[in-house]
Amino acid sequence: MSGPEGNTPVDQDEHLEELPVGDYTLSAAPFTVEPAIYEAAPVELTIEADQTTEVSLNFTVLPGQLDVNATGLPAGANLQATLVGPAPETTSQNIAGAQSFDDLTPGEYLLTYEDVLIDDVSHSPSPESLNLTITSDEITSASTTYTVPSGTLTITHSLPDQGTLALSLTNTLGYSQQVTLNGSGSTPLQLPVGDYQFSLDSNDLGTDVYGNPYFVLGLDASFSLGDGQGLTAAITAPAPTQVLRADDQGLGSLREVLGRVLPGSLVTFAPGLTQVTTTSQITIDKEISIVGPGPDVLTLTTSGEHRLFEFDANADVHLEALRIAEIDAILDPGMGGAILSRGLFSLRNLIFEAVENVGDAGGAIAIEATTGDILIEDTTFSDNAVSGRGGAIAIESASHHVYMERVIFDENEALSYGGAIYNDGNLTISDAIFTRNAAMFMSSGGAIYHSALFSSQLRIERALFADNRADSSGRAISSGSSTELTNVTFFNNTTANCDPAYYQRQGSASFANVTFAEHFNAPTSALQASDSGNASIELKASVIAGDGVPLASDCSQDLEFYPPAPITSLGHNYLQTNSPYLITDPTDTVGTTASPLPNPLATLADNGGFSHTMAVTGDENITALSLPAASCTDTTGQPLTEDQRAETRPTADQCTAGAFQATPIPVNLETFDGHGLSGSSYTATHFTTDAGFTWSVIGARSEDVYPIDGEGIILRGKGSSLASVGLSGGVNEVSVDFRKAFTGQTPRHLTLSVNGTIVATSPIFGDVSGPDETVYTLSADNLNISGSFSIVARVRSETDNPTQIVIDNLTWR
Repeated sequence: MSGPEGNTPVDQDEHLEELPVGDYTLSAAPFTVEPAIYEAAPVELTIEADQTTEVSLNFTVLPGQLDVNATGLPAGANLQATLVGPAPETTSQNIAGAQSFDDLTPGEYLLTYEDVLIDDVSHSPSPESLNLTITSDEITSASTTYTVPSGTLTITHSLPDQGTLALSLTNTLGYSQQVTLNGSGSTPLQLPVGDYQFSLDSNDLGTDVYGNPYFVLGLDASFSLGDGQGLTAAITAPAPTQVLRADDQGLGSLREVLGRVLPGSLVTFAPGLTQVTTTSQITIDKEISIVGPGPDVLTLTTSGEHRLFEFDANADVHLEALRIAEIDAILDPGMGGAILSRGLFSLRNLIFEAVENVGDAGGAIAIEATTGDILIEDTTFSDNAVSGRGGAIAIESASHHVYMERVIFDENEALSYGGAIYNDGNLTISDAIFTRNAAMFMSSGGAIYHSALFSSQLRIERALFADNRADSSGRAISSGSSTELTNVTFFNNTTANCDPAYYQRQGSASFANVTFAEHFNAPTSALQASDSGNASIELKASVIAGDGVPLASDCSQDLEFYPPAPITSLGHNYLQTNSPYLITDPTDTVGTTASPLPNPLATLADNGGFSHTMAVTGDENITALSLPAASCTDTTGQPLTEDQRAETRPTADQCTAGAFQATPIPVNLETFDGHGLSGSSYTATHFTTDAGFTWSVIGARSEDVYPIDGEGIILRGKGSSLASVGLSGGVNEVSVDFRKAFTGQTPRHLTLSVNGTIVATSPIFGDVSGPDETVYTLSADNLNISGSFSIVARVRSETDNPTQIVIDNLTWR
């Protein structure tokens, strides 16, 4: 207490006397009783004389402050809580939303948060309750975190190695979470339960090697995540050039991809696709490659009466490793059941199967115009049909060249010309099989119809034409322009009329090493040229075998309306029977109707190579069909280096007529070089020559001055012999050169024995006095001996007088 005489301390209730009269101030310092702080306001008083003044200090507690908050609730949502206290009181008050309480009595309180229900989703607080101490003149903060039931979303992502993809995941309550993805992998996210959708924040994945930007799949997915649930969402950025779907609609369809990607792109197909179906024609007007997983894996087809593709004049299309099939096209204009091309294209490893065009041309493909050369390789055309011409392909442009390599045409059909191919253009075919194709309704060219429209050129090498059929001329091929065939086999092509398998209507044709066999029956023929069309055929090193007329039909109507033109031989042909229409060459081997030559051919079989061939059987037939290596050329004189199988020709300095190059049986030759015998005395001995063969001789010496071809053996006379030692491998033919030695005139002759049986005996010779340099050959064939064998050459004579014979160049095979 402060007054006139200074300060007087007071620390309890107290009675103060004899105070000087005057004004006093009673003030108290605050004091604390945890957690409360107490303080009293100063009291002003006046002390008067002879009076008693009573004064009291009124202490009050200072309040505390409480801030109540919560996190985790959606925007606009309020927390719910109850505050009870201070203890031991049970006074409570409800709290809705974040609040500040500025006038709370210090003490112990209990703050309890309650669940908040928002759109039927309960948000739970953690912690649920808080024990709070409110302290005078201090701010106490209380907070909880509301959470909802959660699940796990795992994002699997397959993205390019370069670049990133930024996404947001947002639920219907406004919750949002961002994620950035790159490369391939999986990213797990813990999310509150709810209904979610993706949204794209940024796509920085760049472009592929062709400049096509990457797009993202999976962003349109929506999902509901439950409490404790695990879900997976796939986010992919496929190759922009990949076909993703089997139908014809939307992103990733064949139509959409072809329309979107840049020129020069390579279009592929997603794994698992087995068929892609279009609902209308796809037109391509740029450079593009379409490569499938293989024709046994993926088929392209249509669901209507339209073709699959049209390539316009700007197109440069490559198709590979696909099957194009089951198309029924009704077209106007009626060209190309699967493909109509006016530009440029190439095909590799394709199958065109069961494509039907109820139209003018090209069951599977029609080439109406070209902007460059076209290549078709390793491709099969099977069971295709057209109401017009070209059961598989119609080529109606000659401005460029069409090349076909390793192609198969089987069971294609045209109601007009060309069961497999109708051709107006320049066409080269290498390694091909044409089987069971048909041109119907009195039409020509069961396999190929080559027109005279543009005076174009047809070249075929290493090919088989078998079992093709035409109702008119050219059961296999009908040609009206320049044609070259090399190493080609025609087998069993048929007709309902008397028409040739190959027919040259106009222009010229040249055949080299072509085989016609077993496909023509009288009165039909293998091949024919039309005199009325000024057609011509040159035939070289070819074989025509089988029943019937070889070179022209004897049908009266053919002779009347299509008189045959002569066919000119360029030599080395083999015809079982002759023909008045062949201008032969001295090197030809030709039989007669009365005495036909043997059929030298085995049945059609797989002898290696791309197509089946007819092998030459028997040594005598191989010999009959052999021509010198120098003559192994085409009709222009260019060397031929392979046969239909692509096997090397010639072999052993011999070329075989026809499409099949035979391998001559090796000939063993003993020249007796290095025999080591004396030139002056006869002996019985064994020796091995430079050729490696061992021989046993009786009464033998060297050739002395009576050689045949270098070193040789003189056998002295009756009983003298030369015998082989240790030969094996069988023998069918044997021969030896011999001549007289010295000047005596005793008759003599030579025998050859195989396995102890005389197989050849020479005429008697040497019965004229004086020298004789004439060289004779003694031979035997058709021995058909297998395994080990022996050869013996022995001198025969009626006397014991010397009857010397020189032998040399002993051969066997």
